[in-house]
Amino acid sequence: MTVALRILSFLATIWLTATVVFVVLRILPGDAIENQLLQGGASPAVIEARRAAQGLNDPIWLQYGHYLINLTRGDLGYSLVNGLSVNDVIGSRLPPSATLAFAAIIIASMTGLGVGIFTAINPHKILSQISNMFVTLSLSIPVAWSGTLALIIIAWVFKLFPISGGTEVRQNALPALILGLHSAGPIAFVVKTNIADITDADFVRTAYAKGLPQRLVLQRHILRVALPSIITVIFLQFGFLLSGTVIIESLFVRAGIGRLLLDSTLQHDYPMVQGIAIFIVVIYASLNLAADLLIRLVDPKATLI
Repeated sequence: MTVALRILSFLATIWLTATVVFVVLRILPGDAIENQLLQGGASPAVIEARRAAQGLNDPIWLQYGHYLINLTRGDLGYSLVNGLSVNDVIGSRLPPSATLAFAAIIIASMTGLGVGIFTAINPHKILSQISNMFVTLSLSIPVAWSGTLALIIIAWVFKLFPISGGTEVRQNALPALILGLHSAGPIAFVVKTNIADITDADFVRTAYAKGLPQRLVLQRHILRVALPSIITVIFLQFGFLLSGTVIIESLFVRAGIGRLLLDSTLQHDYPMVQGIAIFIVVIYASLNLAADLLIRLVDPKATLI
């Protein structure tokens, strides 16, 4: 796939996501204005007047048209709950999520690469079996369970880290460690699988037959071939982390993107939920495109997927 087609696919993904989110949110009953005013005892006439002022009584096709026009300008609209700009709110919630994501992806990459390489080149050692167990647990245990367990034992019982999140290093350490170890599982699995497959290739056997030590064979031959898959999985995991995780940010009371998405969904805040969904898709699609371009830079013979 050429770069031009890849960019068109990127734009189509954003449009499709924006359309699906728009339709789904309009199908669901209730909205933020109705919930707020009903709780305050407002009359149906007042509710309708407020909805009309926000354009919620316009035909769906007209709302959709305004929505897409504003989207092309980078305008995600205004919250129905507090009237603030969705762009500004997401921007204010991004730093905590970004800080957590960067810390977690560093932990995940270092752990995943180390465990994956060690397990692949030493498949029969006891430590490799332990590493395989770690990968299995990382892939199978829900983050809600491990996060709650770490919160109770490490933060509450032993008081090694603060219970609630924040901007300081100690406040980010535990949630970053939890997310990093969970993301390390997929990275380690991909690294282990690719290295194990490449190890049996003829060019690797030839390298060993020439008397090259295992370290050089791993660096110059095996990892070079496995690098595209490793880059892809790391970028995808980073996108998952950067977009924010509802569970971890809720457990550690962090004011990030994930927590904002949960609160906005419960409040039926259409513009906010739409804006966050589009932001997340843009992050994923951008990182996926960046990974493809980086792979082309590392290996010019590779094709964009």
